Amino acid sequence: MKILYADGFNIGGNPSRVGGGYTITDEHGTVICQETIIKSGLTNNEGELLGVLAALEMADYGAEVYTDSMNTIRWVKSANPKARPDLREECEQAHWLVEEKQIKLLFVPRDENLAGIENEKR
Repeated sequence: MKILYADGFNIGGNPSRVGGGYTITDEHGTVICQETIIKSGLTNNEGELLGVLAALEMADYGAEVYTDSMNTIRWVKSANPKARPDLREECEQAHWLVEEKQIKLLFVPRDENLAGIENEKR
């Protein structure tokens, strides 16, 4: 896939006592993947990162992946989430995928994130 949008979500607060997950759509807003993660303490930043990581895994070489999380973009670019060392492995994997597949990880405003729009319907 050449263009993907990723967005994380929480269930009942941040951090969540229940969990959250992420949604990935294509450039038309069609849901490609929607994952729910049952995990007490899941944060919105964690959901965003896991969504971007999943999108990077399914993206084609040279693809574009859009997120509305500047925090996630910083974490992936540095491969070092200083505030969340427990997510370092996921950040390193995402960083490697961006480099290996020559993927453009790009920011899009929340109201233009097709995956986020889909999450709002939940």
